[in-house]
Amino acid sequence: MPKRAIALTAVLVTATLTPPAQATAAGPPSPRAPDLDDTLANLELPSRPLIEPPVVPPPVPPVLAPSAAANSATKSDGSRPGKAARSRDSLARIRACESGSNYQARSASGRYRGAYQFDRATFASVGGSGDPAAASPAEQDHRARLLLAKRGGAAWPVCAPHG
Repeated sequence: MPKRAIALTAVLVTATLTPPAQATAAGPPSPRAPDLDDTLANLELPSRPLIEPPVVPPPVPPVLAPSAAANSATKSDGSRPGKAARSRDSLARIRACESGSNYQARSASGRYRGAYQFDRATFASVGGSGDPAAASPAEQDHRARLLLAKRGGAAWPVCAPHG
């Protein structure tokens, strides 16, 4: 129990137990003991509440999906980034998600290969030939850019930005 509450309790108990002074034939009445009203009138209250209100953190702004963040970004001159810059950003996110940006990556089954995890048929559909994981990084990036322009994020249903 806090000290102030103990002191208040002691004052209140003392005030209620002490009988008021009475005049006697021997002389004037002795000063009377303080009563409850006097105690409460002279009581010093703390300048702040005894119980602090809970601290409420400021609201956190919502996190934009990668595609929304890329589409809402502006350059330092106030203009929006061009389609090529948005495509590079999208491809970097897809590449990082699909393979950790490893251009020689192969899925456990061996079906999906390279940084963008192409299967051979999809790689061929955008002009690639042979093993996608054996193609140069520039070749894989070029084929992925073509596929993104042709089919959008549908080619990478888990990793591509949607919108």
